[in-house]
Amino acid sequence: MCKNEIQHYIRFKDDICLVAKSEQISNILAQANSFHTSIKFTCENMKQNQISFLDRTFKIDERGVINSKHYIKETQTERTIHYNSHQPQCVKWGVVKGEINRTIRRTNQKEEQNAETGRIVSKYVKNGFPANKVKNMCSEAIQQTYKKNINPEENTTRKPITYIDGLTHRVQRVLLQHKITTYTEKQKSIGNFKKVEKQKDKLNEKGVVYMIPCQQCEKSYIGQTSRPLKTRIAEHEYAIKKRNMNNSIARHNILEGHNPNFTGAAILTKEKNQRTREQKENWFISKNDTRIINHLGIENKQIRDWIKIVEDKTKKVHRKQEQDRQKGVQQARNRN
Repeated sequence: MCKNEIQHYIRFKDDICLVAKSEQISNILAQANSFHTSIKFTCENMKQNQISFLDRTFKIDERGVINSKHYIKETQTERTIHYNSHQPQCVKWGVVKGEINRTIRRTNQKEEQNAETGRIVSKYVKNGFPANKVKNMCSEAIQQTYKKNINPEENTTRKPITYIDGLTHRVQRVLLQHKITTYTEKQKSIGNFKKVEKQKDKLNEKGVVYMIPCQQCEKSYIGQTSRPLKTRIAEHEYAIKKRNMNNSIARHNILEGHNPNFTGAAILTKEKNQRTREQKENWFISKNDTRIINHLGIENKQIRDWIKIVEDKTKKVHRKQEQDRQKGVQQARNRN
């Protein structure tokens, strides 16, 4: 594809706008569709000297000047937030102001701006908004845009400046003569350079889901506790000392000969609610399924309860099978 064929190119995600001669469009489209079999482009040409791209409609007038206006899809309805809806006033009027500003920024002709603002007024009046206030907001937005276009030198730049007694005000007056407004930054004190609040010792945190890594392998133990973390760690240490096989960390220590890194214990999340904390613990366990000591969360209460139910039902099945077997043996003896 010759670079000279495309005079202008702009893209937003999968939407592309090109400026090229009409006789070259088919050649550009064919080459674009030849790059990959699964990617196919379609082309929309200008009609009546105008074309829509994203949320704008571009039109070329008799003088060759490109004008733009806000583009609205045919399927768009006038449904929006209602004035009587249970929302703060700032949210309702923020929606109106946002649409007005977007529309005016995308429309560069005053006649089109008046037409678009009329559409906006009609739209929001249908949704319960007071017409006068919407009209005033539209007029103010148009006037501000007009002033910026007519007198761009009146636009000022706002910059931060450090406050120095006896100097800052003089500098501000000089900069203001060059249309540069300034504001003083919040001064940094000694307290900004050191932590005012001491971080809580993680071992004293309550209601946490925690992780204890192994020193000799990449596996870790994930658990939860409503008590201080240091209390739960002390219980793990006691379980290792007593060689308690019911404790996952102690079992890993006995079977693998690996030692847990209690000093490297980390808090994964905090949660006061017991049920929610157990669910989060189970989520972290399933997420790190292949790298945990307590495989499938054997110490999770919900899973322990589930295992108990399965074991009870299995025992009932075995008991029923044994009863049926004995009954069959007894019937065979009676026949003989």
